[in-house]
Amino acid sequence: MITTIDLTPILELPVAQRIGVVQAILDSIAADSVEPEMSEELKSELDRRIAAYRANPAAARPWEQVKASLLARRRS
Repeated sequence: MITTIDLTPILELPVAQRIGVVQAILDSIAADSVEPEMSEELKSELDRRIAAYRANPAAARPWEQVKASLLARRRS
Protein backbone atom coordinates (compact mmCIF):
# COMPACT_ATOMS: atom_id res chain seq x y z
CA MET A 1 0.00 0.00 0.00
CA ILE A 2 1.28 3.44 -0.88
CA THR A 3 1.23 5.77 2.09
CA THR A 4 2.71 8.87 0.49
CA ILE A 5 2.90 10.05 -3.08
CA ASP A 6 4.41 13.28 -4.33
CA LEU A 7 1.49 14.75 -6.29
CA THR A 8 3.36 17.92 -7.22
CA PRO A 9 3.88 16.98 -10.89
CA ILE A 10 0.20 16.06 -11.25
CA LEU A 11 -1.03 19.17 -9.45
CA GLU A 12 1.02 21.34 -11.80
CA LEU A 13 -0.85 19.99 -14.84
CA PRO A 14 -3.66 22.02 -16.40
CA VAL A 15 -7.12 21.16 -15.06
CA ALA A 16 -8.12 19.24 -18.20
CA GLN A 17 -5.07 16.98 -17.89
CA ARG A 18 -5.65 16.44 -14.16
CA ILE A 19 -9.20 15.38 -14.97
CA GLY A 20 -7.74 12.98 -17.52
CA VAL A 21 -5.49 11.48 -14.84
CA VAL A 22 -8.47 11.01 -12.53
CA GLN A 23 -10.49 9.42 -15.34
CA ALA A 24 -7.62 7.06 -16.16
CA ILE A 25 -7.44 5.99 -12.51
CA LEU A 26 -11.21 5.45 -12.33
CA ASP A 27 -11.13 3.49 -15.61
CA SER A 28 -8.39 1.26 -14.24
CA ILE A 29 -10.47 0.59 -11.12
CA ALA A 30 -13.54 -0.21 -13.22
CA ALA A 31 -11.48 -2.55 -15.39
CA ASP A 32 -10.62 -4.61 -12.32
CA SER A 33 -14.33 -5.41 -11.98
CA VAL A 34 -14.10 -5.29 -8.23
CA GLU A 35 -17.43 -4.53 -6.65
CA PRO A 36 -17.14 -2.47 -3.50
CA GLU A 37 -18.80 -3.87 -0.43
CA MET A 38 -22.00 -2.11 0.53
CA SER A 39 -23.05 -1.52 4.09
CA GLU A 40 -26.43 -2.82 5.21
CA GLU A 41 -27.54 0.80 5.51
CA LEU A 42 -26.69 1.48 1.86
CA LYS A 43 -28.36 -1.74 0.72
CA SER A 44 -31.51 -0.75 2.62
CA GLU A 45 -31.48 2.72 1.08
CA LEU A 46 -31.10 1.31 -2.43
CA ASP A 47 -33.93 -1.15 -1.80
CA ARG A 48 -36.10 1.73 -0.53
CA ARG A 49 -35.38 3.80 -3.64
CA ILE A 50 -36.07 0.90 -6.00
CA ALA A 51 -39.37 0.21 -4.22
CA ALA A 52 -40.33 3.90 -4.43
CA TYR A 53 -39.56 3.94 -8.15
CA ARG A 54 -41.55 0.78 -8.80
CA ALA A 55 -44.49 2.17 -6.82
CA ASN A 56 -44.52 5.43 -8.81
CA PRO A 57 -42.23 5.47 -11.86
CA ALA A 58 -43.82 8.72 -13.09
CA ALA A 59 -42.28 10.55 -10.13
CA ALA A 60 -38.76 9.76 -11.34
CA ARG A 61 -36.79 12.39 -13.23
CA PRO A 62 -34.18 11.67 -15.91
CA TRP A 63 -30.56 12.24 -14.89
CA GLU A 64 -30.14 15.08 -17.42
CA GLN A 65 -33.04 16.94 -15.80
CA VAL A 66 -31.66 16.45 -12.29
CA LYS A 67 -28.18 17.48 -13.44
CA ALA A 68 -29.51 20.64 -15.15
CA SER A 69 -31.43 21.55 -12.00
CA LEU A 70 -28.34 21.13 -9.80
CA LEU A 71 -26.17 23.15 -12.16
CA ALA A 72 -28.77 25.93 -12.27
CA ARG A 73 -28.81 26.05 -8.46
CA ARG A 74 -25.04 26.22 -8.37
CA ARG A 75 -25.01 29.20 -10.75
CA SER A 76 -27.48 31.23 -8.70
